[in-house]
Amino acid sequence: MDPLRQLMSACEQGDVRSAEAMLDEGLPVDSTDDMGNSPLTVTAANGHDQAFDYDPTEKNKHKFMVQTMFAPDGKIDNQDQLWRDVSPDKLMDSKLKCVLDPTGNSVASSPAPIKEEKSTSSTDSSSPREEDKIQQYIEEIRQLKAEKKRLEENEVRLRKVAISDTVSQTPTTMPGNVESTSSGLPPYLYLIICLIIGVLIGKVIL
Repeated sequence: MDPLRQLMSACEQGDVRSAEAMLDEGLPVDSTDDMGNSPLTVTAANGHDQAFDYDPTEKNKHKFMVQTMFAPDGKIDNQDQLWRDVSPDKLMDSKLKCVLDPTGNSVASSPAPIKEEKSTSSTDSSSPREEDKIQQYIEEIRQLKAEKKRLEENEVRLRKVAISDTVSQTPTTMPGNVESTSSGLPPYLYLIICLIIGVLIGKVIL
Protein backbone atom coordinates (compact mmCIF):
# COMPACT_ATOMS: atom_id res chain seq x y z
CA MET A 1 0.00 0.00 0.00
CA ASP A 2 1.45 3.39 -0.99
CA PRO A 3 1.90 6.24 1.50
CA LEU A 4 -1.15 8.13 0.27
CA ARG A 5 -3.42 5.13 0.84
CA GLN A 6 -1.89 4.50 4.24
CA LEU A 7 -2.50 8.11 5.19
CA MET A 8 -6.10 7.98 3.94
CA SER A 9 -6.69 4.72 5.81
CA ALA A 10 -5.32 6.20 9.03
CA CYS A 11 -7.57 9.24 8.64
CA GLU A 12 -10.66 7.10 7.96
CA GLN A 13 -9.96 4.99 11.05
CA GLY A 14 -9.39 8.07 13.20
CA ASP A 15 -5.81 7.05 13.99
CA VAL A 16 -4.36 10.48 14.69
CA ARG A 17 -0.98 9.30 15.90
CA SER A 18 -0.32 7.13 12.86
CA ALA A 19 -1.29 9.94 10.49
CA GLU A 20 0.96 12.42 12.26
CA ALA A 21 3.80 9.91 12.38
CA MET A 22 3.54 9.29 8.64
CA LEU A 23 3.61 13.01 7.95
CA ASP A 24 6.42 13.83 10.37
CA GLU A 25 8.81 10.91 9.89
CA GLY A 26 7.88 9.25 6.62
CA LEU A 27 7.56 5.50 5.91
CA PRO A 28 9.54 3.67 3.21
CA VAL A 29 6.94 1.56 1.38
CA ASP A 30 6.37 0.01 -2.04
CA SER A 31 3.76 1.52 -4.36
CA THR A 32 1.48 -1.03 -6.02
CA ASP A 33 -1.45 -0.67 -8.34
CA ASP A 34 -4.89 -2.30 -8.04
CA MET A 35 -3.60 -5.51 -9.63
CA GLY A 36 -0.85 -5.92 -7.07
CA ASN A 37 1.94 -4.97 -9.48
CA SER A 38 4.86 -2.89 -8.29
CA PRO A 39 6.06 -0.77 -11.22
CA LEU A 40 8.07 1.62 -9.04
CA THR A 41 9.29 2.11 -5.51
CA VAL A 42 8.52 5.07 -3.29
CA THR A 43 11.57 5.77 -1.18
CA ALA A 44 9.84 7.75 1.57
CA ALA A 45 6.85 9.87 2.48
CA ASN A 46 7.96 13.10 4.13
CA GLY A 47 5.75 15.56 5.99
CA HIS A 48 6.32 19.30 6.35
CA ASP A 49 4.28 21.60 8.54
CA GLN A 50 2.92 24.79 7.02
CA ALA A 51 1.50 27.91 8.65
CA PHE A 52 -2.28 28.04 8.97
CA ASP A 53 -5.04 29.78 10.91
CA TYR A 54 -6.04 27.60 13.84
CA ASP A 55 -9.78 27.29 14.52
CA PRO A 56 -10.57 25.61 17.88
CA THR A 57 -14.02 24.54 16.65
CA GLU A 58 -12.42 22.56 13.82
CA LYS A 59 -9.48 21.06 15.67
CA ASN A 60 -10.42 17.55 14.50
CA LYS A 61 -10.51 18.58 10.85
CA HIS A 62 -7.23 18.46 8.97
CA LYS A 63 -6.29 19.37 5.42
CA PHE A 64 -3.21 17.80 3.87
CA MET A 65 -1.35 18.82 0.74
CA VAL A 66 0.15 15.66 -0.73
CA GLN A 67 2.91 16.14 -3.30
CA THR A 68 4.36 13.24 -5.22
CA MET A 69 7.06 12.95 -7.86
CA PHE A 70 9.08 10.35 -9.69
CA ALA A 71 12.49 10.03 -8.09
CA PRO A 72 15.48 10.12 -10.45
CA ASP A 73 17.50 7.00 -11.08
CA GLY A 74 20.42 6.25 -8.84
CA LYS A 75 21.15 6.82 -5.20
CA ILE A 76 19.61 9.84 -3.49
CA ASP A 77 21.87 11.30 -0.83
CA ASN A 78 19.67 14.14 0.39
CA GLN A 79 15.92 13.89 -0.06
CA ASP A 80 15.26 17.36 1.33
CA GLN A 81 17.56 18.89 -1.27
CA LEU A 82 15.79 16.84 -3.95
CA TRP A 83 12.45 18.34 -2.98
CA ARG A 84 13.91 21.85 -2.96
CA ASP A 85 15.52 21.54 -6.39
CA VAL A 86 12.68 19.81 -8.21
CA SER A 87 10.80 21.93 -10.73
CA PRO A 88 7.09 22.57 -10.03
CA ASP A 89 6.00 20.92 -13.29
CA LYS A 90 7.34 17.58 -12.04
CA LEU A 91 5.30 17.67 -8.84
CA MET A 92 1.86 16.09 -8.62
CA ASP A 93 -0.32 17.86 -6.05
CA SER A 94 -3.40 16.45 -4.38
CA LYS A 95 -5.44 17.70 -1.43
CA LEU A 96 -6.62 15.43 1.35
CA LYS A 97 -9.27 16.50 3.88
CA CYS A 98 -9.67 14.37 7.00
CA VAL A 99 -11.92 14.49 10.05
CA LEU A 100 -10.05 12.68 12.82
CA ASP A 101 -11.87 11.03 15.71
CA PRO A 102 -9.65 10.92 18.84
CA THR A 103 -12.04 8.49 20.56
CA GLY A 104 -11.47 5.82 17.93
CA ASN A 105 -15.08 5.66 16.72
CA SER A 106 -16.00 5.16 13.09
CA VAL A 107 -16.26 7.99 10.58
CA ALA A 108 -20.04 7.65 10.41
CA SER A 109 -20.38 8.71 14.03
CA SER A 110 -17.93 11.59 13.74
CA PRO A 111 -20.53 14.39 13.15
CA ALA A 112 -22.04 13.87 16.62
CA PRO A 113 -18.77 14.56 18.47
CA ILE A 114 -18.26 17.63 16.30
CA LYS A 115 -21.67 19.01 17.30
CA GLU A 116 -20.94 18.24 20.93
CA GLU A 117 -17.63 20.02 20.59
CA LYS A 118 -19.35 23.10 19.21
CA SER A 119 -21.94 23.11 21.96
CA THR A 120 -19.21 22.58 24.54
CA SER A 121 -17.25 25.48 23.13
CA SER A 122 -20.35 27.68 23.29
CA THR A 123 -20.94 26.74 26.92
CA ASP A 124 -17.28 27.33 27.69
CA SER A 125 -17.48 30.78 26.08
CA SER A 126 -20.62 31.63 28.06
CA SER A 127 -19.33 30.26 31.38
CA PRO A 128 -16.88 33.15 31.99
CA ARG A 129 -19.77 35.62 31.70
CA GLU A 130 -21.81 33.67 34.23
CA GLU A 131 -18.82 33.53 36.56
CA ASP A 132 -18.40 37.30 36.26
CA LYS A 133 -22.07 37.84 37.15
CA ILE A 134 -21.79 35.52 40.14
CA GLN A 135 -18.69 37.35 41.37
CA GLN A 136 -20.53 40.66 40.96
CA TYR A 137 -23.49 39.40 43.00
CA ILE A 138 -21.17 38.11 45.73
CA GLU A 139 -19.42 41.48 45.89
CA GLU A 140 -22.75 43.32 46.18
CA ILE A 141 -23.85 41.00 49.00
CA ARG A 142 -20.58 41.68 50.83
CA GLN A 143 -21.09 45.43 50.48
CA LEU A 144 -24.67 45.19 51.78
CA LYS A 145 -23.53 43.14 54.77
CA ALA A 146 -20.81 45.67 55.55
CA GLU A 147 -23.31 48.54 55.29
CA LYS A 148 -25.76 46.74 57.58
CA LYS A 149 -23.03 46.10 60.14
CA ARG A 150 -21.97 49.75 60.02
CA LEU A 151 -25.56 50.95 60.58
CA GLU A 152 -26.00 48.57 63.51
CA GLU A 153 -22.78 49.84 65.09
CA ASN A 154 -23.93 53.46 64.65
CA GLU A 155 -27.29 52.64 66.22
CA VAL A 156 -25.65 51.00 69.22
CA ARG A 157 -23.27 53.94 69.61
CA LEU A 158 -26.12 56.47 69.50
CA ARG A 159 -28.06 54.51 72.11
CA LYS A 160 -25.05 54.48 74.40
CA VAL A 161 -24.57 58.24 73.96
CA ALA A 162 -28.26 58.91 74.71
CA ILE A 163 -28.19 56.74 77.83
CA SER A 164 -25.00 58.37 79.09
CA ASP A 165 -26.49 61.85 78.52
CA THR A 166 -29.63 61.04 80.52
CA VAL A 167 -27.61 59.50 83.33
CA SER A 168 -25.27 62.50 83.51
CA GLN A 169 -28.13 65.03 83.49
CA THR A 170 -30.28 63.36 86.19
CA PRO A 171 -27.93 63.93 89.22
CA THR A 172 -27.40 67.60 88.35
CA THR A 173 -31.10 68.42 88.28
CA MET A 174 -32.04 66.61 91.50
CA PRO A 175 -29.91 68.70 93.91
CA GLY A 176 -31.29 71.86 92.35
CA ASN A 177 -34.83 70.76 93.07
CA VAL A 178 -33.98 69.81 96.62
CA GLU A 179 -32.23 73.11 97.15
CA SER A 180 -35.12 75.09 95.75
CA THR A 181 -37.63 73.32 97.97
CA SER A 182 -35.50 73.66 101.07
CA SER A 183 -34.58 77.30 100.48
CA GLY A 184 -37.88 78.53 101.94
CA LEU A 185 -40.98 80.46 100.80
CA PRO A 186 -41.16 82.71 97.77
CA PRO A 187 -40.54 86.49 98.30
CA TYR A 188 -44.17 87.57 97.77
CA LEU A 189 -45.20 85.46 100.78
CA TYR A 190 -42.79 87.47 102.90
CA LEU A 191 -44.54 90.68 101.76
CA ILE A 192 -47.97 89.33 102.66
CA ILE A 193 -46.74 88.28 106.10
CA CYS A 194 -45.22 91.71 106.66
CA LEU A 195 -48.50 93.40 105.71
CA ILE A 196 -50.50 91.21 108.08
CA ILE A 197 -48.07 91.92 110.91
CA GLY A 198 -48.26 95.65 110.14
CA VAL A 199 -52.06 95.64 110.23
CA LEU A 200 -52.09 93.80 113.56
CA ILE A 201 -49.57 96.20 115.09
CA GLY A 202 -51.61 99.16 113.82
CA LYS A 203 -54.80 97.86 115.44
CA VAL A 204 -53.02 97.27 118.71
CA ILE A 205 -51.61 100.78 118.74
CA LEU A 206 -54.91 102.37 117.90
